[in-house]
Amino acid sequence: MNRESLTNMLELMKERLYGKGVAEIYNSIGFNLFLRIGKKIEIPFALEEREEWVIWISNSAWRITQDDQYIVASGDDRNNIKTGINCLLNQRIQEVSFTSNFLDLQIDFECGYRLSTFFNWVTENQWTIFMPTGEDLTAELSNFEGIQAVQIVAKEFTTIQEYISLDQNLEEFIIEDVYLNERHQLQIVLKNNCTIDVFSATWRMESNGEFLLGYVLEDKSNFESIFQQFIGKQIAQISVRVPGSLMDAVFQVGTDLILRTFAFTRSVVQWELYKTMFRANIGMCDLS
Repeated sequence: MNRESLTNMLELMKERLYGKGVAEIYNSIGFNLFLRIGKKIEIPFALEEREEWVIWISNSAWRITQDDQYIVASGDDRNNIKTGINCLLNQRIQEVSFTSNFLDLQIDFECGYRLSTFFNWVTENQWTIFMPTGEDLTAELSNFEGIQAVQIVAKEFTTIQEYISLDQNLEEFIIEDVYLNERHQLQIVLKNNCTIDVFSATWRMESNGEFLLGYVLEDKSNFESIFQQFIGKQIAQISVRVPGSLMDAVFQVGTDLILRTFAFTRSVVQWELYKTMFRANIGMCDLS
């Protein structure tokens, strides 16, 4: 991926993707989500016809909402995923944009539907988009060299930020400890006997815009050393996305560290400030 290839894809999307409906959507294994868009055509260099566009979300967390109400996401039960993703069938794409310098995707459909992705662990491809020209483009974040290459490209493009500051008194929010509890949930202990409990959301940690650590259970070898960077620092600001609905959060720690959360499981409470009893509750669509 480079600036030219990403620019060309975005221009092609405006010409040949926007307004096209989802012909097929399915979850194969794990987080993998496939969207086949448009009619079947002959693709250059392909052995057989396929839909004009294929969007493959592979190792990125993802979520589908309608009017900022949660429908289904990658952390949900497989049966709920199979049922919930069908809401996008036949829905036409209106816009594709990015929400971070890791090229997290935001795909807006008609009727208020939205598909969002969130980079939270270093492994292989985050997403791949197959185009009607026979070309494809991949967000390759399988190692730190790949992450840096993506970030260099991303700086050339506009990213959407939809956060507002949360009205909380943070004067005594000094971090004393950071750890994963027995349920593998992130907990941050503060000086004033308050805790930040990340119950259901996935998350990533950043330093000066660079990736530090993401939520993944397979390898915890470097967790403690990175958690140590947060200890002794003050939480300077808490920002949230769409208060009362999707409480994705950005915790600014000191001047250089950030913790981001992303709702990816069907749970009303995503995270909580214990003692102040502020709960990040999200709105949900009825799947029945």
